[in-house]
Amino acid sequence: MYGALLVPVVHGKLPPEIRKNIAREHGSHNICLIELRKSIVIEISILEIGQTTDYGVNRMTATCLLERSEDNNLFMTINRQKCQSRHMFAYFVTRNIKLAKDLKITTTAEMERHYFTSSSVNMDHNELHVFVDACMSAYGAVAYIFNVSHLVVVMAKNCVAPLKKLTLPQLELMEAPIGARLSGHTRTTLPSNKVVFWSDNQIVLHWLNTSRQLKRFVQNRTNEIRNLTAQDEWRYCPIKENLADLLTRGLTAERFLQNALWFNGHELLTDEKNGRHGSQRSQIVPYNHPS
Repeated sequence: MYGALLVPVVHGKLPPEIRKNIAREHGSHNICLIELRKSIVIEISILEIGQTTDYGVNRMTATCLLERSEDNNLFMTINRQKCQSRHMFAYFVTRNIKLAKDLKITTTAEMERHYFTSSSVNMDHNELHVFVDACMSAYGAVAYIFNVSHLVVVMAKNCVAPLKKLTLPQLELMEAPIGARLSGHTRTTLPSNKVVFWSDNQIVLHWLNTSRQLKRFVQNRTNEIRNLTAQDEWRYCPIKENLADLLTRGLTAERFLQNALWFNGHELLTDEKNGRHGSQRSQIVPYNHPS
């Protein structure tokens, strides 16, 4: 009853062109509210499909899409995704252009592979420093060789974070074994009398030091790290001084090649030599992990 009253009101509000198309489709007989609603949705979709074909083809396309869903949800979802995809397409085009420029720069980039200042350097003084870091999208590690006063990056590795959502401390536990394996691989060719692992996550350092039983995921990862590294090899470093931050944060190829901090390190390792960071482990804030 109410639908019959609404039909002439709604019909009168429509643009003349749409009223003409509806009349051509349904003839002169009275149209119910449901049919009117369906016709309006089809006319709107015809306008969204565009003017690349004639009216009959556009109407057939819109009708087929509409009839695939009993309550029009599928059709409305397709239209909404179509509008969103326009913005996403422009976003990905811009992003791919930047990626192409980065790839072009990296293919012509050159980096020094001199690990030591001279051939007479005493290999017994080598120290291997491995920085690890993680964020919600990636995690990784980078290794540096330090000899007397010369510091140089040796190798790095990063990975995309798993699809399964993990907390940031759990992701930090994913990157620690990478740093440990990186250390083992590097030491097979570059002997080092000392290895130091640096992390900016105090929760992870607490997990490595605790004797409490942890959740299965955390316990398995900490056991793996303990098997690959010594407990006293792990140190804390502030976030701003973590060289592995570039692995997870990311930056353009041009900025990366100009980043002296990545290639030459910073004063943190010199300070470590002087003992300034040697007691950082005692400053770790206790963390009560839920059992």
